[in-house]
Amino acid sequence: MKVLCPRCGQPVLLDHLEKSGGQSGICTKCKIFVRATYEKALYKETWEVHFEKQIGRVVSKEKTGDCDGCLSVLGISGVIIIVILVVLVLINGN
Repeated sequence: MKVLCPRCGQPVLLDHLEKSGGQSGICTKCKIFVRATYEKALYKETWEVHFEKQIGRVVSKEKTGDCDGCLSVLGISGVIIIVILVVLVLINGN
């Protein structure tokens, strides 16, 4: 089953909806969440489709944490280099 996104008109594929009874998907263009259910009774078939969009912008922790990981690796490598230099100075001093 294909459902058209109400915002951009992009088709959202829900292939297993009639087999499983419920399925969800995301519009690839505008990122609206589509949730649909399917129920088959004796004389009728019922489809329910819900569209959900995000309110506001969510900042992921991965994007803000990238610099912290680099700085910690850089800091550890700096400490290791300083320790090696101190050991070399102590060995050559004797």
